[in-house]
Amino acid sequence: MSINDKRSITDAELRRRAEAASAGRAAHAPEDLESLSPDEIRRLVHELRVHQIELEMQNEELRRAQADLDAARARYFDLYHLAPIGYVSVSEKGLLLEANLTAAGMLGVVRSALARQPMTRFIVPEDQDVFYRHNRRLFESGEPQACELRMQKKDGTKFWARLESNVSQDEDGANVCRTAVSDISVQKQADEDHVKLEHLRLETQMQQTQKLESLGVLASGIAHDFNDLMGGIFGYIDLAIAKSKDETVSQYLKKAVATIDRARGLTAQLLTFAKGGAPLQKITTVFPFIRDTVQFALSGANVSCRFDAADDLWLCNIDTTQIAQLIENLVLNAQQAMPDGGTIDVTACNCHLEGQELPSLTRGDYVRVSIRDYGIGILKESLPRIFDPFYTTKTKGRGLGLATCYSIIHRHGGTIDVESEPGRGSTFHVYLPASVDVGSTDAADAAGTHEGSGTIIVMDDEEVMRDTIKNILESHGYTVVCAREGREAVHFFTEETTAHHPIVAVILDLTVPGGMGGKAAVAEIRKKNPEVPIFAASGYADDPVIKNPGGYGFTSSITKPFRGSELIDMLERYVTKVT
Repeated sequence: MSINDKRSITDAELRRRAEAASAGRAAHAPEDLESLSPDEIRRLVHELRVHQIELEMQNEELRRAQADLDAARARYFDLYHLAPIGYVSVSEKGLLLEANLTAAGMLGVVRSALARQPMTRFIVPEDQDVFYRHNRRLFESGEPQACELRMQKKDGTKFWARLESNVSQDEDGANVCRTAVSDISVQKQADEDHVKLEHLRLETQMQQTQKLESLGVLASGIAHDFNDLMGGIFGYIDLAIAKSKDETVSQYLKKAVATIDRARGLTAQLLTFAKGGAPLQKITTVFPFIRDTVQFALSGANVSCRFDAADDLWLCNIDTTQIAQLIENLVLNAQQAMPDGGTIDVTACNCHLEGQELPSLTRGDYVRVSIRDYGIGILKESLPRIFDPFYTTKTKGRGLGLATCYSIIHRHGGTIDVESEPGRGSTFHVYLPASVDVGSTDAADAAGTHEGSGTIIVMDDEEVMRDTIKNILESHGYTVVCAREGREAVHFFTEETTAHHPIVAVILDLTVPGGMGGKAAVAEIRKKNPEVPIFAASGYADDPVIKNPGGYGFTSSITKPFRGSELIDMLERYVTKVT
């Protein structure tokens, strides 16, 4: 029955009641109005006028109420039927009871065609179980539920939808699912595109990693051969310095050593860049070393540098080659940020952190080295990503400089932080953990005073290294026996031990192409003597034996190329002199 039919019955009922009331009043009204006095007639007319005004006021109120009702119906129509999302009511059995125009449009049907239709008719078969579980949880728990699934229009077109449902009761008291339906196809497509881009990024990164691994293998081979040759050069120059009586010549030779020492760092930098080797740390002061690194990096540049370091800087346990690479990267970045020249400020100070200042650092003492430029600065949106691998804002950049810096400082137990403002420059803060141990005696001082005795076996496949090490050791009082590969060293050690001729130390090269290397040789020697000092030497700075010599039976390790002073410092600490 329509709303108009209901209104007709209501009007007829009102008419009947009015006529009945009128008849009731007529029964009490005087039959002859002429018998009424003028005053009674005036009162009667007055009452009629009042009733008429009351009726007019009631009619006006009814018209306003009707207008408000019509406006409310219009608002309901706009809010419900023309809403940007679909609204449907679904029974516990999953039948559509009601839908707004938007929902009908989303499904490609007229509203009337949705009545009593199964909701699953408009859900792709593969996702219908999602809807069943959604509906069951909703009616069982009575709590709001949401899910995402694929729906399909009448013509078969599919789209992603998000259903957000609540339970309410209809006019008969039955539970009904009231559901808002949102088309999320654009969002889903964006998510899929993001996943594809992320997959592509990871694939690209994996390819880059594979390239770096290949580069690392190549770098390791080059480093080994290069370091063997450099070891000979180091040794011969050290010997020349020791023999030279000419101060000028000695100074030239020392400068040559310093320059070659920088070249020694090139292979280590390449290994760090390509393979990320663990640091070979030693306790040292940082600032004279950092100042020299900065000055070397800026040689010939159009920028100047100001240094300011505390006199009482704490010692740090660092890999000087890796920290030099970090400082060089930061200084070169600062230089590139000022293409027209300028000044770079390098400062160093002690600082104690409670643990809240920088989330990545624990409570403790640190040495903070700050490098500040006054260049172009870094955009705010770029700051969170500057340490990401392969991210760069430079036209010809590779995105590995700052990533390498972050990797280096992280392996040292520190961190790197940055402050920057576009147009006003950037400041990079490097935090290095302060060492609680006291640094060892300077190697150069130890080399100058060390006097040894006894026989040392030196095994190396490179003649230049055998000859150099032999000359260095003999200049400090040792007797040296050289072997080209491990079997020769083990054979000589066995013979000398059997003859009761003490061997005070053994130096073994780890890698011997075509022969027994140091790792196998130390195992054989340890069977005969577990106490004799045995040292591992290698041009592979990232070799696990170099990082953890004790785990492989060695007393200590040294990386080629090494200075004569470094070799003697090691002997000073571990070798007992024969009397």
